[in-house]
Amino acid sequence: MARAKVNDDFIKPAGTVIGSGFVINGAKFLCSTDESIRIEGTVAGDIAVDGALSLSETGCVEGNITASSIRIAGSTHGDVSCKNSLHLTGTASVYGNISTSVFIVDEGAKFSGFCKTEICED
Repeated sequence: MARAKVNDDFIKPAGTVIGSGFVINGAKFLCSTDESIRIEGTVAGDIAVDGALSLSETGCVEGNITASSIRIAGSTHGDVSCKNSLHLTGTASVYGNISTSVFIVDEGAKFSGFCKTEICED
């Protein structure tokens, strides 16, 4: 059985970090560079990132998330979409639908919604 290859998007440091004490409320967050973003705080609104997005254990998103690759360790309430891989760590809680090419779920992760996996071609 083939194993998913390691995603290099999360090896390099995040270009933007939303700290654990930071709250973004009611905004649509857009980032059109290939830089990655790490969210340790709370975002109430939709997020669209061209690069990778990492949601830490303290991170919370109340809105839809779109990115090239996504790693979730915190909680989300909204749909999650990415063209590469989506990784739910053991501390993740996702309440919403998922659309991705590769779906990795660690033991202990919580997911409530529908999931569609398909190869996304550029």
